[in-house]
Amino acid sequence: MDKAYSDTENEHLCPNCEPSKVVLYRLLRPNEDPSRGLYAKNPSSDVSVEDHVTDGSRGRGSRFISCCKSYSAIERFVARTWTSPVRIVQIEIDKDDSDIIEVIDLTVPETFEEDNWKGRNFASWAEEVLVVGKISPECITELRE
Repeated sequence: MDKAYSDTENEHLCPNCEPSKVVLYRLLRPNEDPSRGLYAKNPSSDVSVEDHVTDGSRGRGSRFISCCKSYSAIERFVARTWTSPVRIVQIEIDKDDSDIIEVIDLTVPETFEEDNWKGRNFASWAEEVLVVGKISPECITELRE
């Protein structure tokens, strides 16, 4: 079950943002160029939200762009990654942007089947949020390279 943000959830994510804005963080893959925007590995993929989180997107593309809700969550993620170089970006998404199809908050318990503890625990630990669509370069600020 996919869950998009409500305005009250957005207040928690970004208390100083406009109601339609969401601030997220992402560890870039080596081949990602934020000056060109961010795209899913396979925008037409039929990989489900649960499969994406539980099994990852290595080896098979997904239509989701994984992000974290907070800088502390992305730092936890960086501490466990083999990605090099470590490049972190801040993403400020306007939920009304026509390139953004959906923003899915995976920390909402109803997102996962009841018995999917692996996916639920990882999403909670990483404060994971999925973006469906394209993230425009204007929304991206590189924080660490």
